[in-house]
Amino acid sequence: MTNNWPISEPDSLEDLCVQACVNNVQTLAVKTDDQQLQYELKPGVCLLVPSLCDKLFKNLLESQPENKSRDLSNLFTSNAPYLPWLRIFSDTENTRLCKIYLRKSLLHNMYPSNLIELVLNHPLKQLELVNCSFSCDIFNLISASKAGHSLLSLSIEDSVDSALKKHFKALDLQPGDTIPHIKLECPHLQRLVLRDMREHDLGLLPGCEIVHLFSQLTHLDLSRCILSSTAVKSMMQCQNLVWLNLNCVEFQSHADFVTSICRITKLRHLDISSDAGIPQCNYPNSSTFNPELILTTLVSHLPHLVSLDISATNLAGRDTAPRSFKLEAKGAGDCKDSERCCIPGLEGRHFEFLGLYNCPFESYRRENIPAKQITGSKNEEQLLLALRRYVDRRDDLNDVLNHLFTLFKEETVINQSVALEGILAAMKRHEDDKHIQISGSASLFYIMKGEQKSYITQKQKRVLINCLLEGMEDPEADNVMIRNCCLTLCHLTMPQDVLYCYRRMISTLLNLNHEDGQEEFIQRITLYMINHLACQVDGEEKKVVGDLGAIQIMLDTIQNRLRENNCDEIMEMAWSTMWNVTDETAINCDRFMEHNGMSLFIECLETFPEKPELLRNMMGLMGNIAEVPYLRPKLMEKSFIEIFCELLDSEKDGIEVSYNSAGVFSHMMADGPTAWTIQSPSRDNVTEKVISAIQRWPLKSTRNINYRSFTPILKIVDAYHALGAQYWAVWALCNLTTVYPQKYCPLLKKEGGEERITSILHNPKTIVKIKDLAHKIIKNLNMNPDNSNEPGDSESSDLED
Repeated sequence: MTNNWPISEPDSLEDLCVQACVNNVQTLAVKTDDQQLQYELKPGVCLLVPSLCDKLFKNLLESQPENKSRDLSNLFTSNAPYLPWLRIFSDTENTRLCKIYLRKSLLHNMYPSNLIELVLNHPLKQLELVNCSFSCDIFNLISASKAGHSLLSLSIEDSVDSALKKHFKALDLQPGDTIPHIKLECPHLQRLVLRDMREHDLGLLPGCEIVHLFSQLTHLDLSRCILSSTAVKSMMQCQNLVWLNLNCVEFQSHADFVTSICRITKLRHLDISSDAGIPQCNYPNSSTFNPELILTTLVSHLPHLVSLDISATNLAGRDTAPRSFKLEAKGAGDCKDSERCCIPGLEGRHFEFLGLYNCPFESYRRENIPAKQITGSKNEEQLLLALRRYVDRRDDLNDVLNHLFTLFKEETVINQSVALEGILAAMKRHEDDKHIQISGSASLFYIMKGEQKSYITQKQKRVLINCLLEGMEDPEADNVMIRNCCLTLCHLTMPQDVLYCYRRMISTLLNLNHEDGQEEFIQRITLYMINHLACQVDGEEKKVVGDLGAIQIMLDTIQNRLRENNCDEIMEMAWSTMWNVTDETAINCDRFMEHNGMSLFIECLETFPEKPELLRNMMGLMGNIAEVPYLRPKLMEKSFIEIFCELLDSEKDGIEVSYNSAGVFSHMMADGPTAWTIQSPSRDNVTEKVISAIQRWPLKSTRNINYRSFTPILKIVDAYHALGAQYWAVWALCNLTTVYPQKYCPLLKKEGGEERITSILHNPKTIVKIKDLAHKIIKNLNMNPDNSNEPGDSESSDLED
């Protein structure tokens, strides 16, 4: 481990097997015969190991195709079987779920039948519903289910929405009216989280004790709830509580609140903080009831307390301890009994943790703070601790992330692994928070381009990539966020780092690129990424790019630029992208022809004749089309042939335009005289022009091209019936193995090129000039052993454009 970075390890065998099953559900399930295209467990398959079953459920849920923003509510708004695998888990004899985590699920009349009932029919130990919208009977469902009798942990967070509030409004309740009672009975519950709720949101009767019903409860989180005095007093009956979170809880009476907490004497952790989004919580400050007295009272009645959070409150008071003028201030945990405590009310106590984030008078900067760990904004250590502990607090997180971003810009963050994982957790937790997404993604950019980039593990990269894609897929995503995400992804090793999600990545980038009114920077960077990803992959991935509509989108982009009479970087890159995705991918070549690509080719050529980069990219694409036998007849038109003949003499962009024109003709001539169906220009005349052009090219010309295979060229090296074609093919191989021997000699050997070249050397039909080139190729191959760079791995940064 370096700088706290974890060791990079491969996925476990279990994880790999689970993912294989997710990708191939038919391995463990069969489709039902009720025409619903759903799956049920195969006979004999047993998934009774809870951890395995949970993992399968989670991965299946997260693998839904075309799931924009990964929002589960999208899956629940149709009668179509968006969860065709769900019935697998209805077999409770052979499956067993234990821990379920659902977020952004619309659980009220908007889910496939029996989703929540199915989950609750398992003997769950842990259930978390985060940012869900639920109907009023969710608690009754839990109580009446098998899960209700087995649950040890229940968490319902950020889950009260307008639908529930409308329900209570429709009741037209008057002061003093009885609110319909909703029960929550989980006799074995040990941990309960109910955040962002009021008593009436839960449908509880006035005065109903919220928590004392759970005799085994040890952990209680009522963050951001509004509680009556009666509810507060009910807490004193939870005598087994050791962990209590009352962050941003509104109390009707501070005195009742303090008295109630003091009676929970087993507490080890207490959170009575506010947060950055609420004006600093000021507790009463009088001679009989003041912050110092509150702290003194609490710590004196809670002898086991080792963790206390009073962030964004006035409870820390003013620093009354004398300040040291030593060169090095004392760190956390350095407070000694003989030194005066800097926080009035905590004298004589030492804590494992003390939350002081956003406290007035910058109490987190004081000396002699009686705690080992402290949250604040004094330094990186305090901020990273706040990042980890406050992942559920939007406003605090925004503040922390802004501070961290400043440190990243100043290049002072040392523990970047902790920062990375904390930022990703925050962004995943708050996908709908624009500010968290922007500030988080901005810091990720600095991590990915920083000096510690090489330590990031593959697992961390995948979490990062998924997180950024989720943000980019959100239709409400801010352009700043999208720019941050794209710039961050550009620092990955492409395409290796994203092959596991290649289709999703390309789809996201294409959607962003083609969005109406998209800003030019996003158009440019998404196009650059698509082009880069298409350049470095083989045929199957190139086909995926075409399947997702890349050809049509590129042609639309070109058409728009033509209307504006604007040949800019975006237009050039659109042609470059099509050049890359058509490379040895016939179906994409076909798509170009079918979508009227040739007319745009001619229009661009006529409108922008002096653009060498544009010409090179367009002719590279023409070369790919000419490699497809059934498309070559479509190029056999007088107008096209005359254009290609004219470009044979072009000296724009070095030899590239002329070279690609000759390549187009070479494939057409190799089909034989009968395939040349036009009178003029004649085949013989074109052959002469091709040979004349080749003889002008310097053999050591550097190239702006990237061959991943020589197969199309090798097909015509022995085309004795087409001298121009054979000459071009042998010259191309000689040039590439001469200028880039380490890259192309191994590739030529691998594809059997050495034998083909040797064959033409010994063939009496071969003309002298071609034999001379062949001799040089063999010499190049002999001078470069097979242990050179892997074929197709360019030593330069040049992409195929």
